[in-house]
Amino acid sequence: MDATGDGVGDFEAVAEGLEGAGIRRGRMMGRPMLSIGGRMFACLVDGGLTLRLGAGSASYARALALPGAVVFAPGADRVFRDWVVVPVAHATTWPEFADAALAYAESLPPAPPRARPRVPRRER
Repeated sequence: MDATGDGVGDFEAVAEGLEGAGIRRGRMMGRPMLSIGGRMFACLVDGGLTLRLGAGSASYARALALPGAVVFAPGADRVFRDWVVVPVAHATTWPEFADAALAYAESLPPAPPRARPRVPRRER
């Protein structure tokens, strides 16, 4: 387990274990995340690793059965039904669930390309 208890070291170990699978590391709202094909499938949040496992999947059910695991709800009115937060206390399970989240993300259609925001031209 990560010596600091914040999960950063455990997240890095998960990311390194997935290198070569075509994943991309990045940041989402300042937090480290992993994506493939333009789709985020894992993100480190306060207290755990949020994984897109797909509501109703066996991995989703196993993750939610862990003590302290919850469906990801980033705001009072928002629940991300495909996502589960697996607490740092269960960081030893993160590689297994990250593999499942990667497989789920790969089963989805590619994310549509993002339109680049139009930057106004300066007045001459």
